[in-house]
Amino acid sequence: METLRIESSHGKTLVGILRPSKTPQKLNDPRAKPNLAIICHDLLGHKNQAFLPLLADNLPFDTFRFDFHGNGESDGETHFANFEEETDDLFEVVHYFQNQGYHIHALIGYGKSTAVILKYATFLNRAVPHIVSISPRYNMSEIWDLFQGPDLASLNSGGHVNLTSKGYDGKDVTLKVMKQDVEAYANWDMAFVAQLTITTSVLTCHGLADTRTPVQNAALFANNIPTHTLQLLPSADHTFSNPQHAAQLVDAVVRYFSREGERERSWRNGTGRSIQIPRWISVDGYRNFRDLGGWPVKGWDGSTVGLSDITDEGVRSLRNLNIRNIFDFRSEPEVEKAGGIRDIAGISRIHVPIFRSEDWSPAAQTAKLNHYFDGPEGYARGSSLHLFPKLFLCFSPDSVRWFIERDSHPQNNLSQLIKKLSNPAPPSSVPSFSISLTIPTPRCWFTALPAKTGRALCGVEDDIICVEYELTERTAFVEEDQIEHISTVMKKSIDEIRSAMSSRAESMRLTIHLFRETYGSVENYLMDECEMTLEEVEELKEVLVVRIGFNENELYRPRR
Repeated sequence: METLRIESSHGKTLVGILRPSKTPQKLNDPRAKPNLAIICHDLLGHKNQAFLPLLADNLPFDTFRFDFHGNGESDGETHFANFEEETDDLFEVVHYFQNQGYHIHALIGYGKSTAVILKYATFLNRAVPHIVSISPRYNMSEIWDLFQGPDLASLNSGGHVNLTSKGYDGKDVTLKVMKQDVEAYANWDMAFVAQLTITTSVLTCHGLADTRTPVQNAALFANNIPTHTLQLLPSADHTFSNPQHAAQLVDAVVRYFSREGERERSWRNGTGRSIQIPRWISVDGYRNFRDLGGWPVKGWDGSTVGLSDITDEGVRSLRNLNIRNIFDFRSEPEVEKAGGIRDIAGISRIHVPIFRSEDWSPAAQTAKLNHYFDGPEGYARGSSLHLFPKLFLCFSPDSVRWFIERDSHPQNNLSQLIKKLSNPAPPSSVPSFSISLTIPTPRCWFTALPAKTGRALCGVEDDIICVEYELTERTAFVEEDQIEHISTVMKKSIDEIRSAMSSRAESMRLTIHLFRETYGSVENYLMDECEMTLEEVEELKEVLVVRIGFNENELYRPRR
């Protein structure tokens, strides 16, 4: 642990503790930044208040917990309803760590500071992936309930009330509160949380025995934030003073950030890990049409299954999405089995099969499938033996000659793809494209090739790729009668077939690891196997990444 003193632009010193995670963060991409969670305390609190150190010690990434000005070891004077000033403090801390090369992965607030972190994430930095809100208050007018009898009479008569709490050094600290302070607190409107971007996921934890902030407040947050997870803890009070309750709270937050928690949210919301944008787009008759991007972009729109059953309404949806090209990776036997394709005026089908027709013979299928019955490890082995050597076929000179140019001049298919995407037209008219795949097959790495390669090339985290890949099972699942038929033909158990036909995040995770062991990186693969130049790889990155028009942080001017 390291104690840091951050000099703010207000001339105040903010003191906090930087706590590295117990397990060093693995950064698979040299461009990746280490994750950091910033932890904020309650009214009259400090960086070591209640359960905060325990929480910091158990999170799977680095944490920084600090004292707002006028609290703990930080300079200045605090006030009862100084939400704006504490938002300034948070802005200064975030700015400091961004300059130190950190990615702000989460903001964690307790009590009063939950209003601060939510305000910051809603209006000042909409790129924060996660908010954890502990014992928050939504109905701020209820703050009057803390002042009863003589205290309320004193406030109404122009007097004041002294609030007392244990300070950082164990000594009592006192805050003078007057009627106008309580009124300012009560008038702070939390309705703004409804404007929180859907790219931010929120966890609210609340004790059912909290008498300071009634649990109904947690329900109000849950009702107003679409990407919200609510965790109620029986018998826990506002401060989680019982060590058992504090441990339960920490366990709930740690689980939220675990792979199991990510998977639960992705299945519940239809989203990726920290990308909370719903993935599916409704295209009638076009099964499993999903956005491939993690952010709302034009030009890298969707992965789909099949074209045979698309309806007229579905065609209209594709045109509204500006789809101009459909890259069909299916082999001829797959297309025939699916019932052929529907020709759509104005949308070109570019047929680039990864597998040849003979690859779909019963003998070849049996040889391939045998690897995929051994769980995630079998997936990875099967992919390395049967798929890695074939991936570059859809980018090879032969593919280009036959599928794109139909001439005798070898050129790189991916370069042609770049030229199709690198359209100098205005953004609203840049053509989008779709990718057509087949089910049922083992959900191997090749079925996620364009998505995985594009995301990895742009620096998207592996875990996001893996969790998003698993979403295939939501809509592109294999029917039970098909599983039973394949089981009979292959002479394998139902469970083995179901496993082979699944889209498990862990299977993708192990396959990505094996791919990196084999090729080093996506960039290396594109240059070594696809014969692309470094300039072409960089051009592809530029095509796949859309720069935002402005930095929302620039709209904020710290208080002076």
